[in-house]
Amino acid sequence: MIVSGKNPNRAYIAWSFSSMCNQACWYCPEFLHDNKVPFPEYDDAMYLIDLVYEKNEEVIIEISGGEPTLWPKLTRFFRAAIEKYPNLTIQVDTNGSRTNKWWERFTSFNFQNNLWFNFAHHAAQCDIDLFYENARIASEAGYSCTVNFMLDPPYF
Repeated sequence: MIVSGKNPNRAYIAWSFSSMCNQACWYCPEFLHDNKVPFPEYDDAMYLIDLVYEKNEEVIIEISGGEPTLWPKLTRFFRAAIEKYPNLTIQVDTNGSRTNKWWERFTSFNFQNNLWFNFAHHAAQCDIDLFYENARIASEAGYSCTVNFMLDPPYF
């Protein structure tokens, strides 16, 4: 394989992690929240990172879903992957709907140099106060955050 460009040793992976989601917005395709595709096995997820790093010096992974923050092994996976590959960059696409306590605990793990969040507000199912508070928690903990609004016309 020949790769050209300014940085041929960089890989960008868009990984649709699973179809496990705690919301079922009518405007999202059903395959994103039908719960048919489970989260990856931990060893398989680590294998993917190892495989990509075999051929690349810099790896950027966008993890989406479903809702990636529902994976019980997420913290363990991030900790191990970042420890093994300190220059790994991960974007987590999230609906921001976990509890404030979950976000406070998760953001305390100090992944700020490697992780950023792409919060997507889903008006059809989202508690706006919870969403804003969770984005604030992540941002004030030093994480880079993008906040997007999925606007359902009845909620404009």
